Amino acid sequence: MDPTGDPVEDNTFKHPYLDLMYWLQYYIIHDTAELNGLEFTLNDFCYKPITGEGCLVESPMQYFKSNYTYLESKDNAQI
Repeated sequence: MDPTGDPVEDNTFKHPYLDLMYWLQYYIIHDTAELNGLEFTLNDFCYKPITGEGCLVESPMQYFKSNYTYLESKDNAQI
């Protein structure tokens, strides 16, 4: 069952599972934590193989350009 209680196929590479995966990744990347008055984000701890560039993130969301609008524009047959 999906989050709304509707039955769905057991395929994690279809909606609504990809929608949930997108939002989980979004909140991990954008969340902050505070410790002893200092604020930390994923950017403070992630692997950055290229100096001056951002975090290396490997995710199924890369197929959708990590863009929720693009993901939503695709139906399960197109995924």
